[in-house]
Amino acid sequence: MPDDVITKIGFDPSTRKRGSDMIAEYSFLTCDFWNSNDETLQLDSGNISLDEDKQKYAGKFQSLSINGRDAIQVPQKTEADECAIDMRTKSGYFGVDIIVHTQGQLAGLKPCDHIVEAATALEPTIGKDN
Repeated sequence: MPDDVITKIGFDPSTRKRGSDMIAEYSFLTCDFWNSNDETLQLDSGNISLDEDKQKYAGKFQSLSINGRDAIQVPQKTEADECAIDMRTKSGYFGVDIIVHTQGQLAGLKPCDHIVEAATALEPTIGKDN
């Protein structure tokens, strides 16, 4: 993930850390970034199809298109104050997740406020052939 794109969407590329990958029948590779507003950006590449993702979050997601790529927005996948956009890829999906922590919540940050802009900036890094 290019540093300039991470900076453009308000996160610090120097905070890049490998997240907790899950390697099994369904595999996810994760990369995390932080910013000074107590938010985490979590990027996931997974081999679950977007259709399976839609089934998992049925009734909880909004369909949308990010730069022409089929995607869904899920306001809260877990108990965390988060918002996610999952975009279709050839091998599954690429996920953009913004998690707001306590200090960010106290400052009035909402995880879905800028997620579409973040996903729009990140989508070209996936590559047209993926």
